[in-house]
Amino acid sequence: MCRLLSLVVAVVAVASGCQGRPTNTVPPLALAAGCSPLLHEISCGLPYPSDFFLIDDATLPSGHRVAIDGAAELSTTEGRSADITEFMPQDGFSRLPPIVWSFGVRVDGSSVPDITADPGATIVAGYPLALLNTNDGSRVPFFVDVDPRANDDAREALIMRPLVRLQAETRYVVVVSGVRAVTGELPVPLAMQRLIGGVDAVGNDAVLSPLSARYERDVFPIVVGAGIAREAVQLAWDFTTGSDAHVQHDLLRGRSLALASLAQTAPTATITGFLEGEQIGREFSERANLSWRLIKLRVTGPRIVESDDAGTLLARDDAGDVRLNGTTTFDALVVIPATVRDDDSAAVVELYGHGFFGDRGELQYSSIRELPGRAKRVQFAIDWLGMSFGDLGVVAGSMGDTVSEALRFGERLPQAMVNWLTLTELIKRHGLDDLVTVVGGTNEVKPFRRPVTGDGSGSGDGSVLVDASDIAFVGNSQGHILGAVAAALNGDVKRVILSVGGEGFSHMMFRARPFQGFTFFLDRTVVDPLDQQLLTAHLQRAADRFDPATWAPYLLDEEVPEGPANNAVARRLLFQFGRGDSQVPNLGALLHIRTLGLPWATPGAFDAPWGLTTATLPFEGSAAYQFDFGVDPSFEVQATFPPAENRVHYSVASSSRGQQQSEAFLRDGVIINPCAPDVCAVIP
Repeated sequence: MCRLLSLVVAVVAVASGCQGRPTNTVPPLALAAGCSPLLHEISCGLPYPSDFFLIDDATLPSGHRVAIDGAAELSTTEGRSADITEFMPQDGFSRLPPIVWSFGVRVDGSSVPDITADPGATIVAGYPLALLNTNDGSRVPFFVDVDPRANDDAREALIMRPLVRLQAETRYVVVVSGVRAVTGELPVPLAMQRLIGGVDAVGNDAVLSPLSARYERDVFPIVVGAGIAREAVQLAWDFTTGSDAHVQHDLLRGRSLALASLAQTAPTATITGFLEGEQIGREFSERANLSWRLIKLRVTGPRIVESDDAGTLLARDDAGDVRLNGTTTFDALVVIPATVRDDDSAAVVELYGHGFFGDRGELQYSSIRELPGRAKRVQFAIDWLGMSFGDLGVVAGSMGDTVSEALRFGERLPQAMVNWLTLTELIKRHGLDDLVTVVGGTNEVKPFRRPVTGDGSGSGDGSVLVDASDIAFVGNSQGHILGAVAAALNGDVKRVILSVGGEGFSHMMFRARPFQGFTFFLDRTVVDPLDQQLLTAHLQRAADRFDPATWAPYLLDEEVPEGPANNAVARRLLFQFGRGDSQVPNLGALLHIRTLGLPWATPGAFDAPWGLTTATLPFEGSAAYQFDFGVDPSFEVQATFPPAENRVHYSVASSSRGQQQSEAFLRDGVIINPCAPDVCAVIP
């Protein structure tokens, strides 16, 4: 049956089997400047990402730049720009992109593979939807979300989500076919109809004519090679990923400058607070007996931002490179557990990363202080500058006003990474042993040494409390997400526990309850859910600067491409998460596990997900382990906020089974089955 072109003066037959050939009288599409032609009836910015928006730029590492202009540019309800690339140029698209389009009708969700579908099916030749690597024609596994937040059938978004990270500086082709509308036959966009019809169907259209030549050369051969008939295509386009250097260089240069500075000028610290024994109850109302000493430090080290204020930018030289900008001071909180007081030997170090827009005060939670007590580790915590409590105003302001600077807070995150390096340098090579504070008016105390008693023996000999030879990083939630970056950059960290986090900010956002608060502002500035999905897709490349996906290769396998060695192969990683997490979706966790190349620890409550190898416990290496707290995970199918909070996110770190596994890993470097000899079923 012929597919008829609409909105043309002459009827042009394009499907195989039709008689006759069209003439060159097809009127050109009426497109506003900057409008992408493929879905111009719905949105000039769709589909996205798309090489329609890629132009040459020799000043960027890939030689290209994303340029979204004119009618394709997103704007707020007040007419202000919401174009992320204005704040930070992009030299291509993300290696973990949300791929967004719309057909302008309500789609039958059963005609696309949702998050529960078998990923292996999407990489079989002939599957009607495809994400294709043009270097070798290989298929990338994916699933498709049909946005349940759409309040208008004509503005319903479809989002293809790759299940593995794409290659850098590589062109990909997206092919859509076989999708049905809930009302029946799905309308194929006019521009796509003409491109399928070839040169005669395109006519003299100034936009489609050169695009048609490129499709004949670079797109349709890839489509047909994947086993998808040209006439079956409903939509097809291509996009090219950016370079790693463009999203890594600022942080790597900042790291190199900071480490060189620290080698020349040792960091310093002063004690700003000290509590011991029962006094700790002033700060920790919950199970204060877990802790012996609480120490507040003010640390001085190198600065790579313009100022110490929230919303600051990276300091740059005339060439645009990150530069040192004097020194900064930041606060650290140290907790020495009671188990260290009761043992004569020195304790090793745990660096602790706090959760979503919190602060170092998260150590007040007893579940956070219980693990280092069991593992006999001294706990150090600082704020994630950029994503701490003090930065909330910057985020709310950008979401509600200057949306083009929605990721401005990310400019401050490299300073947080530098602060972790500064604190590590202080602990490991310059020591805290002889810092002195005065308590009770005249009594001098060295908080990082044992008290000196009359006989000078045993626990009263004044010996040091901290053994810096073994440094671990433990991060929960945001502390997992950003901790994966900090640990990858820190050559002194040998063991890492990442808990209840993941990668792919833009993939996690609408499935994570903590982001619901930010949509309060977004719903007033970029109202349309389709535009919100498009904005989220724009955000991912800018978020790649601090997304753990970007830094995953350097956590366990590779040396960083710039600066001093980070000793990746010396690390071991325990990755923990729970089924049905309402705060950080399992989607993000599984993306991170695949990017890291971690095996799935068995025996456990669940079989290994698609594409993962297994490791039998106990295991002397790195692996991922999933806990079951009996939560129904069916809400994860919908690409929207979970309907209610559940216990999973907090239970991994606070449960006896989770702590037992973490303790063994921190103590011995071995991942155990916390329910041995049985398999962990539902954890009460």
